[in-house]
Amino acid sequence: RWAMVERGSAATLARRHPLTVAGEPIGSFDLAVSCGSDPDNFDLRYVEHRRAGENLPLPDKIKGVSLRAGRTETTLKVSSSERRDGGELVSYAAGSVPAALIRNFAGLGNHSMVVETTSHGTVTVIRIGNTGAQKNLPQLVAGCAVKPLGERAEAAPVRKTGGMAAR
Repeated sequence: RWAMVERGSAATLARRHPLTVAGEPIGSFDLAVSCGSDPDNFDLRYVEHRRAGENLPLPDKIKGVSLRAGRTETTLKVSSSERRDGGELVSYAAGSVPAALIRNFAGLGNHSMVVETTSHGTVTVIRIGNTGAQKNLPQLVAGCAVKPLGERAEAAPVRKTGGMAAR
């Protein structure tokens, strides 16, 4: 289920989804959608925690993450994918995604998004639904429209000496 979460001072539309192979849990991933730098885009973060399965070895690293909703597809940039103590692979990817992809996905009706990861010799494909996205997207969009004003430099007060200006 998609839900609004607070991340610092910004609202984010987020979801956690399990990773399984033939019903065996091997980890999970989080998707988080936040305001983009312009109204035509949203920022999207992907964080994955993966373990080896009974019949599936742990890949060395995740090389690619892509998302597809309807006819729109986008690729996220993998910034880190490394093994941690305890035999877990933790991967981070992020990117700017077209607002149309998120709006179409969260629109009226049942829609799904395909999340695909690639690594050497392995492709993982997960289809996730939009439950909760339709209800919460308007709140995210409203937060994107209200941009806080940055600090402004004020002009120093002009000190008057009481004299008259020369002609």
